[in-house]
Amino acid sequence: MELIPILFIWLIGTILVGVIADKKGRSVLGWVVLSLFISPLIAIIIVAIIGESNENRMKRIIEEEKIREAIRRGEDVSKMNFSDEPVAVREKTVLSKTPDLWIPILIIGILLLLTVVIPIILASI
Repeated sequence: MELIPILFIWLIGTILVGVIADKKGRSVLGWVVLSLFISPLIAIIIVAIIGESNENRMKRIIEEEKIREAIRRGEDVSKMNFSDEPVAVREKTVLSKTPDLWIPILIIGILLLLTVVIPIILASI
């Protein structure tokens, strides 16, 4: 009986990780699976550290530029829909460079060490 509320909270946290990953342009399935194996809290922290994907960032920047241009022309931007327009993503920009992933991997390793390995060692003593 005591396990059911914990599993329910874990499942809600996992869904939250998927929603946050989707908003940042990351793989929803990958982050949901990762948060099932490690803590959803840890996965949320890692998604926050990694941030937005390069494609998502470029799309957002281009849409913001379109909105700025429409405001300069004096158009009403509240009724404009920019999401249907194709987004041209340039290949060689500063934003398209692959970020270093060693920091999140290091964080995952440390957190796994703290949450899994050390408690197992302490329980066996």
